[in-house]
Amino acid sequence: MAKVDRSILFLSVNEMENLDIPISVSINEAVNIAKEYSTSDGYKFINSVLGKIAEKRK
Repeated sequence: MAKVDRSILFLSVNEMENLDIPISVSINEAVNIAKEYSTSDGYKFINSVLGKIAEKRK
């Protein structure tokens, strides 16, 4: 896993758990950041992981 992807996931999961930011907003921002700074398919990976985490939290 790329360091950028790991960092994006870390920040997004912390937003979901510790801040009053809606889950969908956190995932959307993480995907947008990944599109800018990660590999060409990194955003797909991040979207998938965060989607699974969001499902488990419900």
